[in-house]
Amino acid sequence: MADVARMVRHNQPNVMMRNRGIGPFGDYDTPERWVPKDSSDKRIGNPNWQVIYTGCKYWSYRANDEYKPKEWIVETLIDVCSKGGNFQVGFGPTGWGAWPAEVIQRLEYVGDWLKVNGEAIYATRPWTHWNDGPQIRYTRSKDQKFIYAIALYWPGTSLRLTHVAPRPGTAVRLLGFESPLRWQNDAQGLRIDLPEALQDEARRPLQTGLCLPD
Repeated sequence: MADVARMVRHNQPNVMMRNRGIGPFGDYDTPERWVPKDSSDKRIGNPNWQVIYTGCKYWSYRANDEYKPKEWIVETLIDVCSKGGNFQVGFGPTGWGAWPAEVIQRLEYVGDWLKVNGEAIYATRPWTHWNDGPQIRYTRSKDQKFIYAIALYWPGTSLRLTHVAPRPGTAVRLLGFESPLRWQNDAQGLRIDLPEALQDEARRPLQTGLCLPD
């Protein structure tokens, strides 16, 4: 395998190869069916990594498989990206090449979430802090102009962040919502007020997750 890896790199210097089977000749680690506890997890030997996880019980199609909830896919995607990794969720088609309805429903749900919140995921980097307690995950834009605070669950009438202190005049926004949000720094950190209208679940941009670019 080492000889094959050398041959591939000779013929295509820009190739990226998974480390499975070729160890140090690989470019990125692939934690399988587990998510690193944070970016310093000692089980990861490479700074580049991608979690590979089944969206059900089996890698290939099985009739009456046990599918993970659609919310699990979004929450795992957020968690992995906040720690600096990529996320690959696996589903298998039937023998006829068709996708089960359960798969379509879940991936459409993730796609709808990314249409609103994709800028907090795509091409982002881990920030100084990857979390703010069990509910909040952070990412930052590649150009470092924005920090994204992603709430895994709706926080209610206000959101508290302890690691962010915007400068006066900073516009704090909710992705998918047009108007800037009211906020203030106090002794407990940053408090962001969420509009009364959004307390009605049907009027929110999405029912899962909350992305605030600061």
